[in-house]
Amino acid sequence: MITRVTPARPVPDPAHVARCAAVSVIVRAIDGAPHTLLLKRAEREGDPWSGQIALPGGRFERSDADLYTTALRETHEETAVDLRGSPYHGHAEALHPFSAGPKGMPVTPFLFSLEHEPQIALSAEATTWFWFPLHLAADGKLNSSISFRNNTFPSWQFGEHAVWGLTMRILAQFIAR
Repeated sequence: MITRVTPARPVPDPAHVARCAAVSVIVRAIDGAPHTLLLKRAEREGDPWSGQIALPGGRFERSDADLYTTALRETHEETAVDLRGSPYHGHAEALHPFSAGPKGMPVTPFLFSLEHEPQIALSAEATTWFWFPLHLAADGKLNSSISFRNNTFPSWQFGEHAVWGLTMRILAQFIAR
């Protein structure tokens, strides 16, 4: 469910601040069709999402006023894209990655739009970035599956990139709207 912009932005429950995260769904029209910015995460030992396709974002820090601030900060740290002043269209309810363990990690997605091509400079947390065509995913033209740890999961295949898991679930929420 997408929430309209309100003065109250989601703030993590103090008992769980160490395990909350926020991501930015950044939408931009390319040739008249909606695309969103995705990253390929760097390969890192101990990272359960290492090498996977993700939205820019990350963990809440105690210095963040709220999860909206987390989304802005993490996006800037990972991509150098400054979303302050960009059109903000609300947030969806937090989702939990299935691989986050028994305590979970709620991830709150925030929706922004850009009218221009941003200058992107990746941090060491990502190896590449690309604009993902939401219209093709919505039309089912990218539907596929991926095998991971002896299981098969639905995915969207875009060139060499498989979008699946939490990233796919978050984007599917916004596509459904």
